[in-house]
Amino acid sequence: MCDIMKDLPGHAMRPHLDNNHIIMQTVINLVDNPSSTDIYSFADNEPLYRSSKEQNRGVTFLNTPGAVHGITNKDHDRYILYSALMYQ
Repeated sequence: MCDIMKDLPGHAMRPHLDNNHIIMQTVINLVDNPSSTDIYSFADNEPLYRSSKEQNRGVTFLNTPGAVHGITNKDHDRYILYSALMYQ
């Protein structure tokens, strides 16, 4: 699966794990974005890692129990390429 996505201002996804059928994800910025995909630990609300906000950069991660991630897009449109490797 591969989608071009536009997140509107105010879009947020609290730290979460994805469904079990997702094996791996990639998020690439199509423009310089004001917000990034953040990776969290189970024990802390502060991100362990913040992916790049620069155009043509992003993050790829496996959907494991340690892959807690989220996004907070406060006041700008956010344009990304989202890709997921899934099994059925």
